[in-house]
Amino acid sequence: MFLESLYFLLPAAFANMAPIFVRDKWKWLDFPMDLGRKWRGQPVLGPHKTVRGFVAGIVLAIIVAFLQKQLYEADLLRSWALINYEAQWLNLGFWMGLGGVVGDSVKSLVKRRLSVKSGGRFMPWDQIDWILGMLVFTSIFVTSLPWQIWIWCFIIGFAGHILIRHIAYWLKINREKW
Repeated sequence: MFLESLYFLLPAAFANMAPIFVRDKWKWLDFPMDLGRKWRGQPVLGPHKTVRGFVAGIVLAIIVAFLQKQLYEADLLRSWALINYEAQWLNLGFWMGLGGVVGDSVKSLVKRRLSVKSGGRFMPWDQIDWILGMLVFTSIFVTSLPWQIWIWCFIIGFAGHILIRHIAYWLKINREKW
């Protein structure tokens, strides 16, 4: 179930990383989703939650799901597939991407309400927000996921998030390890 869960997570994982991939691109979408508004003296989401990252997350998740569809049709890694990618790749990509970025945005909203600075640690929510959002949104059309897959998604996502953040820090892609 580990490999199946990892493979299933890929669109959402790439959606979660999308803002880094488009950091210097799509300048016309580089503005905060909250438009700089404040609520009770705090930013609603903060300047790091941009329309560019939100859109890029959904687009990248769709691209990854499309690549999974291609592998599925070529009968490569089909044994890892939890769904029929031929029929559901677009739904999967869209809902996983949307769920991942919405989960991250909701966590940012909560962090601002609790006065946690933007980029500040908020364990374990920093690691699992996108997974929770993805699973909630994806469960709209994928109703047959065993509970073990949900557990594996949280384990892989939690550990993977920490590992990838550290690697990005060492490669000087991110300014913070966390």
